[in-house]
Amino acid sequence: MRKEELIKQLQEHEPLLANAVSHMVEYIQDRYPAAYPSRVQTEAVNDYLRSVYADRDGNMSELNCEHRRIASQKITIAAIRVLNSRQLDRLQDVLESHTTGSIICRREDVGCTADFLFWLYHL
Repeated sequence: MRKEELIKQLQEHEPLLANAVSHMVEYIQDRYPAAYPSRVQTEAVNDYLRSVYADRDGNMSELNCEHRRIASQKITIAAIRVLNSRQLDRLQDVLESHTTGSIICRREDVGCTADFLFWLYHL
């Protein structure tokens, strides 16, 4: 399946998921990708995460961090039809850093920051 066909199908049911998938597939398939997704690509993912209440009340508890992980996995699952296994692994790594590294969720003392851009610019 081509990316355009996938996005069109997703757009009918979940437009924000379609936008997040589109931007992340574009980032993953880029022949010479940047080290990190762009601000636009990052915001597309953040918009989707907010739309499914993955940050709930803004308090980044362990439960909310888990909701973000699940939502990010939906992005990967949606992209299965257009990415090969190596690209899917890379996408999952990027999204995991978005939901664990960026949010800095630590099980022992849930210290989280809610925004991927915060983490990205503080490396």
